[in-house]
Amino acid sequence: LAIRKENNSAEFFLINQIFNKNRNRIVQRTELHEFLSSSITSDRSLDYHIKNIRVKIKDNATNPKYLITEYGVGYKLVF
Repeated sequence: LAIRKENNSAEFFLINQIFNKNRNRIVQRTELHEFLSSSITSDRSLDYHIKNIRVKIKDNATNPKYLITEYGVGYKLVF
């Protein structure tokens, strides 16, 4: 799974550097904030990037199959 770099560098980084390397493993929100500290301005910024990734990979936000939210913990990319 890949997102072109020119779309959004934070989303590119999340997919290609974090989620692809940690497939089927929960990546904690705190880890994601550490990796994206320069582009995350608020807790909701991460949610915004996740929403955009779901749109780009055509994952249903209300019932996601690929980028799963583990409430209170983080996110997991499943294939």
